[in-house]
Amino acid sequence: MNNPTHNFREAKIILISYVTAGTGHRRAAEAIAEAVRKRLPHAQLECVDLLQDSPWWLQWAYPRIYKWFVRYIPSFWAIAYYVLDHPWVFRIVQPWRRRWNWLVARRFVRWVKSVQPDVVVATHFFPADVVAAAKQAGWLTSRLIVVLTDLFPHRLWLAPGAEAVVGGADQTKLICQARGIEPYIATGRDPHHKSWRALLAERPAPPPDDASPKIKMAYKLQTEVGQALYRLRKCTVEPVIGLLKEILGFRQFSLRGLAAAAGEWCLVCLAFNLKRLHVLLQA
Repeated sequence: MNNPTHNFREAKIILISYVTAGTGHRRAAEAIAEAVRKRLPHAQLECVDLLQDSPWWLQWAYPRIYKWFVRYIPSFWAIAYYVLDHPWVFRIVQPWRRRWNWLVARRFVRWVKSVQPDVVVATHFFPADVVAAAKQAGWLTSRLIVVLTDLFPHRLWLAPGAEAVVGGADQTKLICQARGIEPYIATGRDPHHKSWRALLAERPAPPPDDASPKIKMAYKLQTEVGQALYRLRKCTVEPVIGLLKEILGFRQFSLRGLAAAAGEWCLVCLAFNLKRLHVLLQA
C-alpha cells in the first residue's frame, strides 16, 4: 500500500505493537521485529503486546472470549464485522470505540507518551486506533505504519493519520482501495538505460476497473503525475548517495559484519553532515 520506507531507516526508536488475539497478529509483529533487528541494528526496538498493558480483567477475558467464539460460534465475528463495516454504523460506533480504547489503554498511552517513538508499527487495529488518536491529539508525532494481518480487513483497520498501510494479498489491496486507500506497489525493476523507442512510445491505454492493483500501479507510474512523483527520489536520496560515492569516494565498506558496517556507515554520514554544515555556516 502506501510507501512505508520513508524516514524508516533514520528512526532511532521503533515501536511494534500487537494484540494477542489468536497468533497471527503476534507472529507478524515478531517477524517484523526480527527483520528490523537485522537491518537496523542501531535502532532501539520495542515489541509490545498492548493487551499486557491493559487492565487485568481484560487480559484474562479478551483472549478467552475470542477463542470461545472462534471455536463454537465462528460466524459471530463475521456478522459483527459485517455490521460494523457499514459506514453509518461505523460513524456511530467509532466515537464510543475510541473512548473505550483510550480508557483500557491508559497505561500504554502513558508509556508511549514518555518514549515518543519515531515509528510505530501496528499489526492489530486496537493499537493502530490508539496511536492514531494520539497523533490527532497532537502530542505524538510518530509515523504510523499499519500492517494488515487480516486477509479481508474490516473498517476498524482504518486508522486516520497513518502514513502507510501495508497489505500483502491482492484481495486485501482491493478492499483497501475500495475504501479510499491509494495503493503504492512495487511493480518490478526498471532498466537504467531505456532505448529511444521506449522513451518515445505512446502511453498505454488506462487499465480496466477490474485490473489488479499491480497493473494499475504500473500504468500510474507511466502518467505525468506518476512520473513527477517518482522523480522526487532524485531530490531526496539519490543525490546524497552520489555525493558520498563521487565526492567522498566511499564506494565500498572496509569492515565485515553488520554491526561493524553500520558503525562505518555512521562515520561516513557524520563526515558528510560535517562537510555540509561547514558549507552552510560559510553562507
